[in-house]
Amino acid sequence: MAAKTAKTDALLAYKSFQKTIKDGKRFDVLVITGQELHLIQQARDFYIRSVLDPAQQDFDFCELRGSDIKGRELWDELTSLPFMAERRVVLIESPKEIKAAERAALTKYLANPVSTTSLVMIQFLEDKQDRLGAWSTKNAMVLDFPELNVGNREKWIVQYAKERGKTIQSEAISFLIETSSAQLIDIRSKLESAILYSGDDSEISVQTLMKIGGVSSDYDIFKLQDAILRGNASLALKIAKSLLDGGIELLALLGMLRRFLMRVWQVEAALRKPNSQEVIKAALGGQSFKSKEFIMSAKRLGRERLQQLVLDLLELEIHAKSKTSDTDYGFYDWIWCFSTPKSSGTQNLSIAYTG
Repeated sequence: MAAKTAKTDALLAYKSFQKTIKDGKRFDVLVITGQELHLIQQARDFYIRSVLDPAQQDFDFCELRGSDIKGRELWDELTSLPFMAERRVVLIESPKEIKAAERAALTKYLANPVSTTSLVMIQFLEDKQDRLGAWSTKNAMVLDFPELNVGNREKWIVQYAKERGKTIQSEAISFLIETSSAQLIDIRSKLESAILYSGDDSEISVQTLMKIGGVSSDYDIFKLQDAILRGNASLALKIAKSLLDGGIELLALLGMLRRFLMRVWQVEAALRKPNSQEVIKAALGGQSFKSKEFIMSAKRLGRERLQQLVLDLLELEIHAKSKTSDTDYGFYDWIWCFSTPKSSGTQNLSIAYTG
């Protein structure tokens, strides 16, 4: 039997997997893999809890690390009969680490797995190009959890907060996405801190997330974006300075503004298309209610100036990452050029400010 792979949306795949297991399905060989570590761990724990209760785990559960596996030991664990449960669970973390000389026992077993054992192999992959070898998926059910896109991360955040009796502002969701890695583990950690910090408050706000991140500014990134969209350069500079003084790292702030700048650029490009309103709505997503402000800003800045702003932003990020020079002045000049209605372009930041 060839390996079967779940190739649907990661969140839907996890829900479908849960339903399948609750309905009584068990697998002789289950491979859980992908780039989304939180879902991988959740699926692993859910399956083990469903197959074995805590008392049974003491007798019929074995956990092995790929790099430590000895062929004979693995074969004995896989072929032993269960003691208290209907089936044993043998868990292998990181099967890619199994030494070639020790892989023969596993390859032999996968050709004819035992019906009273569930072999569960867990492999986190650094990127979507990475793959497990065919030797590890023969006769297996493969559950693949790729990195979640922004839309699915937003859905997950809303659901996670709801399950804990909280709501979360739409701007707080955007802030959490833009200040976190794509991994749900990172987002979950910040959400848990925000839920604890919010106490009896039912809603999680941007200010809550900023406070748990150690940022003490009276403003947030969205007020900065609004000032830029309106072309209020003096206010934009004031907010930018408050955010940096309040504790936001320059590189993080640049990262948040990069996505915002790209939206303005996409809106400017969309204005030249016949179906501009549809394209703009798709580009702005959750910020589509600000479409008029984005359109005004795109018209004010124009194509050439937006292109230069993108190049200058990349230059600033390079200097901020290397920390070889003070980029604050260059950043403030960039904010001015992004927000002032009169400026005709940006200067060469690397020469004028950051060299």
